[in-house]
Amino acid sequence: MVLDEIVPGYRSYKQRNKAFLILESVYHHFKDIEERDRAIQTVKNAQNDEQRWHYATWQMKVNLIYDMRHEESFWIGDYSTEERGEAVLDVLETVRHGEEFDKISKGLTAPKRGLGRKSVFIENLINDNQIQRWDLLKAKYGTL
Repeated sequence: MVLDEIVPGYRSYKQRNKAFLILESVYHHFKDIEERDRAIQTVKNAQNDEQRWHYATWQMKVNLIYDMRHEESFWIGDYSTEERGEAVLDVLETVRHGEEFDKISKGLTAPKRGLGRKSVFIENLINDNQIQRWDLLKAKYGTL
């Protein structure tokens, strides 16, 4: 970092100052929320473009859904829980076959070690009105 070179003692200030540590934590929290909103916007932009979805691999779809998850801070972002759920289901509706559906499901519920990801369950990302749509997708492609 440039300030480490310019300001003597800045590195130790960062490591020991509580205000800096809190500010850094908040910065990363809001950056994470911004990434989630960007993923939803990407899905909305590609919703009517079948060509774009044709090239999306199952790993890309897992990453999109993972980025759209909401945790304790779902009320801070630009999108509501319903909009997030719609975007997640829109991604899942682009699945081409049951094998891809299984790979996405397993990629979300049992992420590889070393990625630092928690398990994500689709049922936690959608609301009660979207359950029927989710059940239709499970019936069409199979369940875990």
